[in-house]
Amino acid sequence: MLFKYQPTNRDAPIPIPILVLELVGIGLELVGIGLES
Repeated sequence: MLFKYQPTNRDAPIPIPILVLELVGIGLELVGIGLES
């Protein structure tokens, strides 16, 4: 199971957008905190 998820050149295009979405989510959370304060 673990070997299946090791990053490869073929799988690269998949994790990258996920990381971007995570960064965007964190940014939105920071903006929300800023608006509340």
